[in-house]
Amino acid sequence: MTNVSLQSLLKKAEAALKSGDARTATMHYQEILRQYPSNQRAQTALLKLSKQPQTKAQGSLPDPIAKRIMQALSSGLIAEAADLATKATFAHPQAFQGWLLRGVTLQVAGDFARAERAFDKAARLNPRSAISYYNRGLMQQHLRKLGEAQTSYELCLRLDPKMLDALNNLGVILRDRGQPMQARVRWQQVLDIDPDHADALINWGNTCVDERDMETGIDYYRRAVAAQPAHKLALANLCEAYEKSNLLEELDTLLLSLDAELVAQTPALGLQLASLYFRQKDYAACCKQLEGIDAERESLEFGSKYYELMGKAREKLNDFGSAFEAYRKLNLVVASNHKSYLEGASSYLRRTQQRANEDWTEFGDWVKAEVENCEEAPVFLVGFPRSGTTLLDTFLRGHPEVQVFEEVDAVAQMMGVLPDHRTLGELLSTEESTKQAMRSAYQRALAQHSTVEGRRVWIDKLPLNMVNVAEIQTAFPRAKYILALRHPLDCILSCYKQNFVINTAMYIMTDLVMAAELYSNSFDVFTKAIEASGASCLNIRYEDLLVNPQSSLQDALTFLDLPWDERVLEHEKTAKGRGKINTPSYSQVTQPLYTESVYLWRNYETELADVKSLIEPWVKRFGYTL
Repeated sequence: MTNVSLQSLLKKAEAALKSGDARTATMHYQEILRQYPSNQRAQTALLKLSKQPQTKAQGSLPDPIAKRIMQALSSGLIAEAADLATKATFAHPQAFQGWLLRGVTLQVAGDFARAERAFDKAARLNPRSAISYYNRGLMQQHLRKLGEAQTSYELCLRLDPKMLDALNNLGVILRDRGQPMQARVRWQQVLDIDPDHADALINWGNTCVDERDMETGIDYYRRAVAAQPAHKLALANLCEAYEKSNLLEELDTLLLSLDAELVAQTPALGLQLASLYFRQKDYAACCKQLEGIDAERESLEFGSKYYELMGKAREKLNDFGSAFEAYRKLNLVVASNHKSYLEGASSYLRRTQQRANEDWTEFGDWVKAEVENCEEAPVFLVGFPRSGTTLLDTFLRGHPEVQVFEEVDAVAQMMGVLPDHRTLGELLSTEESTKQAMRSAYQRALAQHSTVEGRRVWIDKLPLNMVNVAEIQTAFPRAKYILALRHPLDCILSCYKQNFVINTAMYIMTDLVMAAELYSNSFDVFTKAIEASGASCLNIRYEDLLVNPQSSLQDALTFLDLPWDERVLEHEKTAKGRGKINTPSYSQVTQPLYTESVYLWRNYETELADVKSLIEPWVKRFGYTL
């Protein structure tokens, strides 16, 4: 089946040629070659369009040579095309068209550095050639030479202010250089000329999504799809935005409307279709769909999503050996993609161990004495990742007097007032002015994320704040804690199965032993801090919350001095009204409660053998069994 997007672009290009608008025709042919590099009609047309009147120093290649290069390119004979182009530049060193074609052959071969030099030579031979500057900028963009790419695009636009691809790419450069407002100006210029320019619409949508404005981002993706119904990137981004916004009905409707061949040709859409089968609980179909995708040919980011979904689907089919193998590949991919975090993760583990090994007696006595000096009593929802904090958060935010702050770095900003990594002994000497500065920094950080007025209780939910209790107690000796608990092995296994957004702490989860060490260190720190300071803390077990949510929530509301309200039980309604949920649990908390994940670790006892001994003390302490 011919791609509708290709047909549309060819019609636009040929219509522009007939009307004498060579610039617009060039733009459309370039877009065709971007999506379909071997399209002979576009290659031939661009070759003809490149033959502008030239001076002797800026001449075209002889027709037979240029045609042979283009024919080799269109036939997929990249090495031959590159050899012909190289020979052409030796035979005709002053012909800018030869250097332009040499750059194209190198670009197709993926040799962006040499392609950049070839396009630069073409631009110097013919300083009036906008396309040479454009292609040079494109290579510099690939090479992440953002400042140089910006200059190339600006030079291109001086010669041809309406070259839309250059305007669009310049917007991308500006966004990547931290200038999103200026980027939008460029994309708006594109859309003023061509309201259906899909790439500009997609880029604008991406920027909105990055800024957590999912609604606007989705609108731009929809416009891109309306303009080019078979645009693979627009469809993939729209699907992902629907998923992350919990707009699952819209997502499923879109997926089921797509042409099967288009889905088969687009791994990102194939992965989304597999996710649809998973949501429909057709796990065999999910696995079959995934098996038709060669994940190793895709990006590492794609691979991480692929192996996570494969593991979950295999697990649902009780094929636990294959499931664990998929999770193992997931973590290999994630670790490989984020090697730069390894050193920081190791340092983070060491610091938590050092904090756990400090003497908490004097610090605890000091905090107890400080209670009289601070009336503020913020509430912190903590627990090891994947212990049910997002589910508990979703229940509690249903109360009309509660506002929950999800994954806000307020404690980190508060700690920024202090020198790095202070010992407990050093915290004892914290001056009152410093403590007040810590409190002010914390309150400002939360206030920036406040979304509703008149909520009496603010809850700061960031699970691993449990390792920062000493700093929290220094500023807020009356702080209260809700600790989410789950069977330690279920918790660690769930972290290993999860495709987290990677930071220093989450990198640790790519290794089971490291995750177990962090679990032990985190609870060692937290329990010693609570016991030493006598801080108010309520434990809520994930397993109890699933079986009898009303009882657990009644305990929580009593702890928070709040009256009972039935709306806290409407967690599905609350979750769906939240929009984007900034944790990996977004797809789970929108569903009815289920207990399939309780004690799931028992199916992986062999794989968890190395961590059981590390975790056994905590299993016993929290009343669980092995």
